[in-house]
Amino acid sequence: MLSSATPFARDFFSRTAQIVAVSTAVLALSACGSSGSVKSSAGGSSGGGGGGGGGGGTPITTTKTPFTPIQEVIQETAEGSRAIPAIAEDLGGTLGGVISKTPLASAAAPTQGILTNVGEGVDSLALGLETGLGKIGSTSDPIGTTLASSEGLIVNTGEAVSSAGDLVQALGTNLGPVKPVLQVTGGLVDKVGQVVSSVGYKTGDIVTSAPVSGLTTTVNGVVTPVLGTTLGVVQQVGDTTGLGQPINNLLTLVGGVVTTTGKTVQSTQVPVISPVGHLVGQVGNAVSALGGVATSGTSTPGGLLGGGALSGGLLSGALAGGGTSGGATGGLLSGGLLSGALAGGGTSGGATGGLLSGGLLSGGLLSGGVLIGGNTSTAVSAASGSNITSTTGGLLSPLTSLLGGLLPKR
Repeated sequence: MLSSATPFARDFFSRTAQIVAVSTAVLALSACGSSGSVKSSAGGSSGGGGGGGGGGGTPITTTKTPFTPIQEVIQETAEGSRAIPAIAEDLGGTLGGVISKTPLASAAAPTQGILTNVGEGVDSLALGLETGLGKIGSTSDPIGTTLASSEGLIVNTGEAVSSAGDLVQALGTNLGPVKPVLQVTGGLVDKVGQVVSSVGYKTGDIVTSAPVSGLTTTVNGVVTPVLGTTLGVVQQVGDTTGLGQPINNLLTLVGGVVTTTGKTVQSTQVPVISPVGHLVGQVGNAVSALGGVATSGTSTPGGLLGGGALSGGLLSGALAGGGTSGGATGGLLSGGLLSGALAGGGTSGGATGGLLSGGLLSGGLLSGGVLIGGNTSTAVSAASGSNITSTTGGLLSPLTSLLGGLLPKR
């Protein structure tokens, strides 16, 4: 088809291809020349200078999915909940210290036991949420993993009840007239706690058994796609209407304030108070993460109607021939990446700053700038087909003759 085109069309496509090829080559060479090595896509480098320590390796790339914000909310909440054991332990230590200095000193240890066991039960559940539902969409059975954590919650609840029985009996040692009643009552409460703990162990065996595991895997196979589709639709609506990003920004702002407050409290290093600060900070992180539900992160500024993808945005004036006055500013192709390279005629009022026109070659990276010495006029002539005559002052001055030879002369 190219052979049957008009001379003007053949010349246009030929020059465009040459300009793009030369620009790509120069960018690659500039990456090499700036550090003496060429960066690979895997994160390492080949050739070039010595020195430097270890490290490097392939960078880890996290791909965002519709599940990502939900995962982050659950994980941040679970991480915050794992501060509760520290709060309970600090509180138990404080109360135990106070009680130990009273006539009821024998009640100090059971009091600490109650709080410690409650904290450990919460920690077990939080860990299950973090590794289970906190990875929904990424693992095969997040529901089953979360249910398995119920064993620790129930067992520790039973142990807390047993500690409460010990506390009742301890109180009876200092309350003469009612001591027999309290001893019996405490013993019964202890027995109840043991039963609860036994149920917890049995529950763990049941939820991890093959039948239940198969059931939770099946349920997850139904729930996960539905949830993923729903989240994807919500994010798409947010991106299309332009409302998603403002909502995300608002929640990020609010969450940031809460997180900062929590960190301030945590920095006090005061027992009970400091772990509460950690909990508050994690709640702030969860609020910030919640904003991601409203947008996929690719929403167009201005939304569907104004200032979006077509109006003054990605393609505004990009492919228009002739004058693209005013509206060509900021687009990917016009006034952006290839402004002046594809648009024929004048591109006044905003067609500057592109990769090839007014950008990389003209008045930008190559002309009178980092790579090629000279002034704007000589680089413009290069893009239009003339020889590049100025070769002083730039990093890649020896390449100017090569550029001039590749582009057709008039």
